[in-house]
Amino acid sequence: MSGTGDTAILVTGTATTGQVYRSTDGGQTWTLMQRLGTEEYVFSLALVGGTGDTAILVAGTGTTGQVYRSTDGGQTWTLMQRLGTETYVISLALVSGTGDTAILVAGTNPTGQVYRSTDGGQTWTLMQRLGTETYVCSLALVSGTGDTAILVAGTYPTGQVYRSLALSSQVASVVAGSANVVADVNVVVLAQKQAGLVLNLDSAASPANFLLAYTNGTNAVLEKCVSGSRTTLISAAVTYGAGKTLRVVKDGTSVSLFYDGAKVGTTQTVSDAGIINNTLHGLYAKCGLSTTLDNLLVFPRGIENQYSALDAM
Repeated sequence: MSGTGDTAILVTGTATTGQVYRSTDGGQTWTLMQRLGTEEYVFSLALVGGTGDTAILVAGTGTTGQVYRSTDGGQTWTLMQRLGTETYVISLALVSGTGDTAILVAGTNPTGQVYRSTDGGQTWTLMQRLGTETYVCSLALVSGTGDTAILVAGTYPTGQVYRSLALSSQVASVVAGSANVVADVNVVVLAQKQAGLVLNLDSAASPANFLLAYTNGTNAVLEKCVSGSRTTLISAAVTYGAGKTLRVVKDGTSVSLFYDGAKVGTTQTVSDAGIINNTLHGLYAKCGLSTTLDNLLVFPRGIENQYSALDAM
């Protein structure tokens, strides 16, 4: 956790009483810090940020699938969240960042799910079940950071290795000839997945600046990505229906989101130079299994006089 040699500070988790021990002399002696609730196992530990007595750590436990967090170098722990109805949080991995903005992933049992946190382990969202696996035994960062990071996961009982998709594999775009467009798509998506539109994309091969509009089966969401860092502009509950239309209207620096004909949230101002003049627009799908995107329509808004010839008719 910090230091080296005989002054190194370490923490470890145990079974069958779910305790955390801490050493301040490089592992020569250990002191019991705390039992984590009524858990029986502390399966996984991850350093989120800091060193010594100010280090932030997270712990994955069983048998009730809880995540605990420490902000004092493992001396005391606080329950953050149970991951769905999972029993065991077997694996943890830090993707990028530190402290309260760190991104982490967690692998679980008995339904082989991957969860993700974007606030240093305080809250978690289900990303995907990995096939029909029951255990996500290991997680490792391969390259990248944040939403462009590539990870691999080892699973059980069929010994599969899964790899997360690079962002470039989640988008398909066309050149529309205008940065200011109206874009529609009909979306069918499973709960907790994401599918919809990408607009004003800077590069199909190495996307770093763009707008995303999607539904996850619960909310309609508008995000912007600037230099690889995503920010949520709108996230509001909608009445999901398979095949309903998601629409974005991009007009200069104004961006509006619609779902099933109704406006979602308020019109947002997006003035980032890396986004507003890009002319690549198209489809976006994250965890695309059982996702359907139909009837993509992208047409110029008309503010660059694309329809001026019609005025003379």
